[in-house]
Amino acid sequence: MKEYYLDYREQVRNILDALDDSSTSLRLGAVAIENLLTLAKIDLDDEDEETETGDEEDEGEDDSDDSDAIEEADSGGDLAEAEAKKQQVKIIRHEEPRASIPYQISAGNQLCRFSRALKGGSFYTEQGDLVGDINELTLKSLNVENGDLVELDPSSQPPRVIRIVEAGNLPSNIATMSYGVVERDAAGDLYVSRSAMGEKLSECAGIDRYEVPAIIDAGQTETGFVHEGDIVDLAWYKNSPSNMIVRWVSQTKGNAVPKKEKPAEKKVKSEKEDKGKEESVTTLNFDLHGRSVAVVIGNELRSQEIQKMVGEHHGRCKVIDAFKFSDTESFYKHALKRADVTVMVQNLNKHSTSKALRKYAKRLAIADSAGLSSIERAIYRAMHGLPAYETSTQPIAYPVKELALS
Repeated sequence: MKEYYLDYREQVRNILDALDDSSTSLRLGAVAIENLLTLAKIDLDDEDEETETGDEEDEGEDDSDDSDAIEEADSGGDLAEAEAKKQQVKIIRHEEPRASIPYQISAGNQLCRFSRALKGGSFYTEQGDLVGDINELTLKSLNVENGDLVELDPSSQPPRVIRIVEAGNLPSNIATMSYGVVERDAAGDLYVSRSAMGEKLSECAGIDRYEVPAIIDAGQTETGFVHEGDIVDLAWYKNSPSNMIVRWVSQTKGNAVPKKEKPAEKKVKSEKEDKGKEESVTTLNFDLHGRSVAVVIGNELRSQEIQKMVGEHHGRCKVIDAFKFSDTESFYKHALKRADVTVMVQNLNKHSTSKALRKYAKRLAIADSAGLSSIERAIYRAMHGLPAYETSTQPIAYPVKELALS
């Protein structure tokens, strides 16, 4: 007695095509194929073996021989049964190639997905386990978006991002308004109702204004950090704009609340002195060696001063108006082709500009204000591959040029 199988190849192929890489899928697929083979298994007696042997010997003959064989089978009684026996084949084991690991990471590191929160965010494994959190300050120095797959060093706290392995581009339920202007109403409370670009909060959040909580109002509490005139980023969940928060203070107009008894004339004088200091800032000691610098700033503010400063470092400067071009993506793709270094003045730009610059700039750094010293430091950071943002937690030793004594 020989062991043969009915032709179930198509059903087996369908099962294999439906499998994925999970252990559960492989296990269920194996059970299904095993049951299918059990149904397909038949035993042939000696007479059937002789019939099959005869069929094999007749394989090389012409079509007339095949017709005779069918007629003989038909004269035996059941044509359908004869055809079924002729089509019996033994199923050959077929193994799908194992899926290779798509990304190679260093030993001890982990592949994690980044999930953006109202402030900062979290890293999770593919199984959904929390690896660690990062705050907004740390996130500002990274180029990580919601859903990105990153290689993470979990041994450091907070976890250190080694590289972005795959861009996620996942939709988020968080909405934002960048560069909101903080104002104070007649009752003395701080609020935000518009951005520095003229966008109204009601247009993106559906509420007329955001009331800055008293606990973060520098004019009402010692621990407050928001002042009148500050430029802030707001964030909220799309289905809950009433729970809006201040995500980031982009620019602070003053570190202390002005005293009421201080004469107005003296205040104006102080502002003029500060402005003079900013324009006569000490030049850093570095050489651009003819490199091209693109400075992206709203309304091309201080163009001549910026170009002069870049020229003193032996570089070529192009000041770009961040508010002028409607097709942001197309414009910056072309404008930054020949720029070796790009600096974005953070408080005088818009969100679409920031995204385009991160995509097309060869070397990018962020200046937190339109001051010459801030832009100059940003150029130095971009040149030397230092963090895009300047923070107090990561001080940078800038090479300050010595002043000639008069």
